[in-house]
Amino acid sequence: SLTHAVELKVYLMAHLLWDPAKDEKQLTDEFLQGYYGAAAPMIDAWYALVREQATNVRLTWNTGPEAPWLGLDAMNRGTELFEQAETVVAGDPVLEARVRRARLALDHQWVLDYSVYRREAEHAGKPFRGPPDAAQAVRDLTDTVLAETERTRDQAMTGVIRACVGGSYDAYLQRVTARATIKPGPLPPRFAELPRERVIDMDESLATVFGYAGASIVEDRKASNGMAMRVPRADQPSWAVQAKTTRISALGGYGRYHIYAVVRCEVQAENGQALVGGVWDDGSRQGLGAVSFPIGKPGPVPTQQDIDANPEIRFATISSGAAVTDGEYHTYDFGVYDLLNPNLSVWVGTTTGDMYVDRFILVREP
Repeated sequence: SLTHAVELKVYLMAHLLWDPAKDEKQLTDEFLQGYYGAAAPMIDAWYALVREQATNVRLTWNTGPEAPWLGLDAMNRGTELFEQAETVVAGDPVLEARVRRARLALDHQWVLDYSVYRREAEHAGKPFRGPPDAAQAVRDLTDTVLAETERTRDQAMTGVIRACVGGSYDAYLQRVTARATIKPGPLPPRFAELPRERVIDMDESLATVFGYAGASIVEDRKASNGMAMRVPRADQPSWAVQAKTTRISALGGYGRYHIYAVVRCEVQAENGQALVGGVWDDGSRQGLGAVSFPIGKPGPVPTQQDIDANPEIRFATISSGAAVTDGEYHTYDFGVYDLLNPNLSVWVGTTTGDMYVDRFILVREP
């Protein structure tokens, strides 16, 4: 957990179950001082920082391992706190190990949303105190977990990460590394011509990919950068790929946006909805709107020669209700929405075949 170490939770539960009248804050201070020594104030400040950041966010069972509600400022501050904590306990191997274990959640979040924080730092002109090399940071995180648990890799990750994401740790490692190291592909021409500050480009390095729901980051030669988010066919739309406003706020700020999704569908049915999508408010537990795109050919499939002559052909916008699909990427128009709070998600799903999502594109209305 980001907010409390397992050791602290066990300590609090044991004492409060024995005597519910005991003061939780006093017990917490008592534990932190006894367990972290001189690093106690820094660890306590980290917990307080996380609680403050999470106050306005509705966290659910399927929130996922990422904590996008922790912005760049909070992550930078958390890094400073742990660096201070490591300094004051240097030379004490027991306390060093405990601080290192407490820092795992911070290090994990850095690699999960590495590209988001990089882009936010560039967008806002702020410092970036995350690891300089994302791929190495993922390997370091694994080494730390193994050193702390003294188990095999799969055993170690069971209680640390694997339970949160489903599947094998190797598959998870590949997905996290891909998210952190992927380079953005070119925008469809008409979006590339817009002022940069109006466009939020959310590819697989910025969108949320739910591994437990079967989504994955895969190579796709048809995608703009050779990579895409694959959502397998399911009985119900899984919403396994989402663009969350916690990230949107960091990259362009809340506001009124025209939303698009660049998607291709490999239809395995003769009728039905090839693609559905919309915007969901997890705070009010209601949808703000939805769109659907039925199975059908949108028109003649352009040849590579056609695309080379006119790249816009490949990204011709398809509005809700228009027939699709030909197995090629198209830009789907989701409409205009007010994205004004951190509990919103733009989602896509399908029940009629495998779906590949290149990116979400959000254009701020003038």
